[in-house]
Amino acid sequence: MSDPEISHSPGVERKKLVVVFDTNSIYTESGFHIISDDAKRLIRDTRERASLQVTWVIPSVVLQERIYRLRQKLASLLDRVSSVSELTGGDLDITEAGLLEALDRKVQQTLKDYGLEVPDRTGRESI
Repeated sequence: MSDPEISHSPGVERKKLVVVFDTNSIYTESGFHIISDDAKRLIRDTRERASLQVTWVIPSVVLQERIYRLRQKLASLLDRVSSVSELTGGDLDITEAGLLEALDRKVQQTLKDYGLEVPDRTGRESI
């Protein structure tokens, strides 16, 4: 059974692994990324290993903390945009609501793209 061809045969159950990310493992200061490049690379590399079925989990509290930090970053950005708008005398048409909507879309897209599950405290998937 050590032959990779045999372990991928139909009917052979793959080994299962559940990986739960904590804040430190997904944190990045780079832009407005939801998860770090290292986490993204790990997920992509593991997908290529057909002999292992991995479930990627971000606890709701960890995701909410990440979103909170990104919202703080957005607030700072909005202050700078207001200053630029004041300097140029033009309305750049960038609102807090618009930025928050964009962040929400980015969170949802990242969860989908990387197959990340976000269970709430009861164990059900949320967000």
